[in-house]
Amino acid sequence: MLNVPNLLLGGSISQTFTVWGKIPAGAALAAVPTVGNTDTDYSASFAGHASISYAYYNLVQPACTSGQTSSFAFTARARVVNDCRINAAPLSFGSAGALSSAVRASSALSVQCVNNNAYQIVLNGGATAANVGARAMKSAAGATLGYRISASLDGPLWGDGTLGTGVVSGVGTGAAVSVPVYGVVSAGDMEAEPLDTPPLPIPREHLQRRGASVDTTRAYIVNGRCMISPEAMRIERTYAPGDYVAVDI
Repeated sequence: MLNVPNLLLGGSISQTFTVWGKIPAGAALAAVPTVGNTDTDYSASFAGHASISYAYYNLVQPACTSGQTSSFAFTARARVVNDCRINAAPLSFGSAGALSSAVRASSALSVQCVNNNAYQIVLNGGATAANVGARAMKSAAGATLGYRISASLDGPLWGDGTLGTGVVSGVGTGAAVSVPVYGVVSAGDMEAEPLDTPPLPIPREHLQRRGASVDTTRAYIVNGRCMISPEAMRIERTYAPGDYVAVDI
């Protein structure tokens, strides 16, 4: 607000005027850093560096260069917030039948943190298992499928730093960076669906006709077809070797 004497009527005249400011977007703005990993204030004082010219008149408006000049002061302020933005793409393992080998998948996180802002990306154990060391997905019927997440192909488990897991750390640059996410489902991680009826025995002769060793092999019915494999043996761990059980999953 400008306060000047009124030369015509005496007293003073007050006039409010607006000073507009703008910080242009772009690479220069993105590069503005925080200090000490906290919100950081920036300011500039205009004390003694701003002035306004004014003049009184009755009928004819004088030139802008004539009249009186008065100085005023103000401060421009901005706060850079210690902040990050993160977007995640789905980690999809696709479709697979009986797992005879590991199934791998990859995805990425887009991470954009303020320049000079240190960050850590922590993953919890998920809603199904709530265990960073033994994550699991769940089907509608309640069966679970174990999987692992890491920041490198077949690397250490990515979690919250507990149970032998690690975290991903970095320092922001103001630009978005891509952080890879790797997942793996190992053969034998699948848990059997709940059964509506008790398991049924498979005749020893049937196993022999399929070339299985009846002394060491257990068999399961998978989607109506007989599956004999080491992976099948891990589906149901409560049966002892030599039990021939059909499990409908």
